[in-house]
Amino acid sequence: MSKILELIIPAGKDIKEAIVEFVVEQQLTRSIIVGGIGSAKNLEIAAPISPELPLKTTPTLYPVAAEILSFSGEILPWEEVDSLIKNQYSQSTDPVFVHIHVSAAFAGGLVFGGGLRGGNAFRA
Repeated sequence: MSKILELIIPAGKDIKEAIVEFVVEQQLTRSIIVGGIGSAKNLEIAAPISPELPLKTTPTLYPVAAEILSFSGEILPWEEVDSLIKNQYSQSTDPVFVHIHVSAAFAGGLVFGGGLRGGNAFRA
């Protein structure tokens, strides 16, 4: 049975941490994140640094306020995660795999995006 759940992240809270806590609280193991909207700050985004597999990424910190333009992802048990992706999360202690892609805009209309590694809600 499908259901839609809503998460409102308080101002200042780490976005990914809030999602992981929500996933655990709701006992979700397989889900999709269909969207998100709002403002964020100090986003850390990972993007590929070479066009070959296994994928290599590097995180970039954007120490500014930004408007979220797109926000989607997946939640899976670790044993179901593709090994080519899993190696990018080898340091994770999260109980489930939370994989989020985000794009955001900051002053001057500049846009950046990639895999969300961290960042804080600017407003709830």
